[in-house]
Amino acid sequence: MLQLGGLKAGETMFDLGSGRRADCHHGRQKFHARAVGIELNQGPRELSSDKIRKLKLEQTASIVNGDLLKQDYSSADLITLYLFPGLIDKVQPHCSTGS
Repeated sequence: MLQLGGLKAGETMFDLGSGRRADCHHGRQKFHARAVGIELNQGPRELSSDKIRKLKLEQTASIVNGDLLKQDYSSADLITLYLFPGLIDKVQPHCSTGS
């Protein structure tokens, strides 16, 4: 997904609902991008944060505790998500960067 999205080194990616997947980690490790994960649920968020610490990626990767509909995505070069279709429809207007 990151390769198809054209993510480049130095860019910023957001991974929505990132607690159970590894896009945030791969974005940082493989693509050398700044990675921000958004996760509402504590358990998955803690697992993902622990993995970031173990991989020593804290300087360029983070998991934000938050509602996908209340985030600022204006700095995003790429937004990845793996969500239920109904939630995708709700999130899409908030993710538009005008490009």
